[in-house]
Amino acid sequence: AQSMDDQLNWIDRTLAESDATWKLVMGHHPVHAGTTKDTCERTDLQQRLQPLLDKHDVDASVAGHIHNFQHIRVSGSDVDYIVNTSASLTRTRKT
Repeated sequence: AQSMDDQLNWIDRTLAESDATWKLVMGHHPVHAGTTKDTCERTDLQQRLQPLLDKHDVDASVAGHIHNFQHIRVSGSDVDYIVNTSASLTRTRKT
């Protein structure tokens, strides 16, 4: 099992050391999304991860999980929050 604190420290350190022109953070669960799924999935990320994204001038946070495309900007943050499904619709298998 991985420690949440270790992971947050890792991303804080990695973003702090980055001199990239564009800083993109990828994850499965979105920090912000319009959905009927449990809000705790996002509020926890908003409390723990969003401050690090803002602190290190991240350009975009890209995630999936919601099965539709969304582009979200929140007040007080310059991060572009993008939800992308990666064509995850289920299709009937043809034999």
